[in-house]
Amino acid sequence: MKQPVRRRQPIQDRAQKTQLLIFETAAKLLELEGLEAFNTNRLAEVSGFSVGTIYQYFADKRAILLALAQHEQGRAMQEVRRLLMTDLAHLSSEDEFPRLRAIVRAIVHTFSNRQHAHKVLSDLALNADRYDRPDSPGMALSALLTSGVATGKDGIAPTLTEIDAFVLTQSVIGSVRAAVVRDVRMLKKPQFEDALVGLITGFVRARRERV
Repeated sequence: MKQPVRRRQPIQDRAQKTQLLIFETAAKLLELEGLEAFNTNRLAEVSGFSVGTIYQYFADKRAILLALAQHEQGRAMQEVRRLLMTDLAHLSSEDEFPRLRAIVRAIVHTFSNRQHAHKVLSDLALNADRYDRPDSPGMALSALLTSGVATGKDGIAPTLTEIDAFVLTQSVIGSVRAAVVRDVRMLKKPQFEDALVGLITGFVRARRERV
């Protein structure tokens, strides 16, 4: 599928801030007014930038939305990596693999905010095959699972193959995406997080016992 052309690369600090403000305004518009009301004229009106300025960065409405979807995916994985680098003592002491909960919590938290906007972006990213990109949450999560992030409290890391990681990744991302579409309120329930953690933990424990 032909990818939309990004017209101007935001190299300078001012250009990067402009693009971030465009993304922030676009996400707010999607959340409050929906996809039907979203267009470059409305984006320009709310953001304070001219239509010409917006077209310096994006060729059209679809290019804006795809770039925003990629930006939100990257933000989710930044949060995952941040949590993995911090003290995990705040997580449940009952977790056998505390870092797995950190991953799940970051992903669920990202999608539980601006729920309507993320539903639009999730559908768009899925239809445009954006979930198979190297920088997508799915691919990044898969890489984390094969890197030893599932090491238990005993210091033993299970051997997870690429296929193992793929299955787990699709289970997590697919469940979150389905909740966004069906009933976003599930994402804010502790039971939803617990169910995802239990799914991964059970799989990882089985792999450890197999060795």
